[in-house]
Amino acid sequence: VNRSRELFWDGTSHIEVLNHVSLDSFFTIGPAGLRTESFYDLLFSSVYVGFVPLTLAICGLFSVRRYVPFFFVSSVLFALLSLGPYINIYEGAAPIFSTWYHFMASYVPYMTGMDRPWEYSLPQRLMLCVAASIGCSVILKRFAEYAKWISGGLLALLCFDLFVWGPVPTPLPSARVSVHSFYEELSTESDRYGVFDYPTRRPDSRLMPEEYFYFQTIHNKPIPHAIDNSWVSRDAFWLE
Repeated sequence: VNRSRELFWDGTSHIEVLNHVSLDSFFTIGPAGLRTESFYDLLFSSVYVGFVPLTLAICGLFSVRRYVPFFFVSSVLFALLSLGPYINIYEGAAPIFSTWYHFMASYVPYMTGMDRPWEYSLPQRLMLCVAASIGCSVILKRFAEYAKWISGGLLALLCFDLFVWGPVPTPLPSARVSVHSFYEELSTESDRYGVFDYPTRRPDSRLMPEEYFYFQTIHNKPIPHAIDNSWVSRDAFWLE
């Protein structure tokens, strides 16, 4: 959250965000569901919820438990927040003013500083999973004599939804990292000091500052967090 923003939305200004997702992103199958964040680390993100969890959550609405609608509705409301202050039905569609987002920004402190509203999809998926687990319980109780086979089938469907339909890259990409002996030498020193790695980012690399986090596990010294060349190049202190 950017604390320099207004405490509450003033009712007239345009709320700016760095990253946004469209409504169809919740169900975009395969690698197309991955988005590259407009941030210094260029990491991938996804709001894919899957078809199986949603179906199970709907089944949970038939439960006798009165709090199931709370989790389901909460999931929907968080999903609306994750779409940002202006909702796109699909990529490139005309944005629709989100009354719900602006209403919350009027009463929740510093919501105007949330640069990546897609992060609201995290509690949204938590609420959906709770409702889905109740829906799974409803199905197993309804067909108790086939519970063993149904539970196995549901597990297979969930794995298929996650690893085949979902945007999870499989197999997971990996890379070898060459560690200089200098870091090994630092690990043996007892002096109290921090380590500043330069350059702060390799050309055409997305490992900033994650690569140096890995090196830190070897030399075990403090390092700056989230170093960005944009401010290093402007600050005379680092150019001396």
